[in-house]
Amino acid sequence: MDEELEIELEQNGSVCTIYLHGVLDYTTTDIFLKELEKIGKNTKLVILNFNRMVFIDSTGTGNIINLIHTAKAQKFHIKLEGLHEDFHKLFVTLGVYQIIESLLEAGD
Repeated sequence: MDEELEIELEQNGSVCTIYLHGVLDYTTTDIFLKELEKIGKNTKLVILNFNRMVFIDSTGTGNIINLIHTAKAQKFHIKLEGLHEDFHKLFVTLGVYQIIESLLEAGD
């Protein structure tokens, strides 16, 4: 894919909303990871909004899974919003939701 990723990060108290626009793949990983560094230290909830995403590959999905593990380690929660049906199916197939559930069951 020859498209870009644009990210808008909105920190509102303990809630950080990350709006993803475009493509999250191996070519845009660095952009995604750099933006994640801006998440506030007192954040309790990170909302990933996928409304304007057009493509995500296995590398992008791996970045989401790594963020889920980071959330557990740093004691904040992840919420996925605006997933298109194709992304939802991909996340089901790859077990993204199962990872979120198992980490929640493990407790804080």
